[in-house]
Amino acid sequence: KESLELEEITSENPLLSSIRSIVETAFYGNNVQEVFDRKTAYQLAKGSPGTIVTDITVSHAEELDLPADARTLVFNDGSIVGRTASARRIFEDLDKEQSKYEKILREAVYQSRKRQFYHTKVIVGLSEEFSVQSHLLIPEGFENNLYS
Repeated sequence: KESLELEEITSENPLLSSIRSIVETAFYGNNVQEVFDRKTAYQLAKGSPGTIVTDITVSHAEELDLPADARTLVFNDGSIVGRTASARRIFEDLDKEQSKYEKILREAVYQSRKRQFYHTKVIVGLSEEFSVQSHLLIPEGFENNLYS
């Protein structure tokens, strides 16, 4: 939403929550590089340490806005952990302990200031009718996640 009506500017408006403000500030740091095209994401992932560039060409690469000679990239990630389950529990407790989580988030944003990040926009959803645009902040070293 581009602007708010005067009556919408209240402490109950979720667009103005303190947690949202804390998280959003991380996207505007001078340590954040915007990556809004697949070609750049591909080049970053291809050059990321640990990436395997296979001999398998990407079908319809130019239609996907990738280099014509794009190859399939493979990256053997670490183990998968249940982050979403933990996040869900935090979200459910948010009303009771919001100030506790605000402090944690502020410290995380502060501690991240010496790292480089990539900001991108993605569509998240199960179908075209049930999807939303989301902003992602990916730390340097995880370029394959940015590309995927």
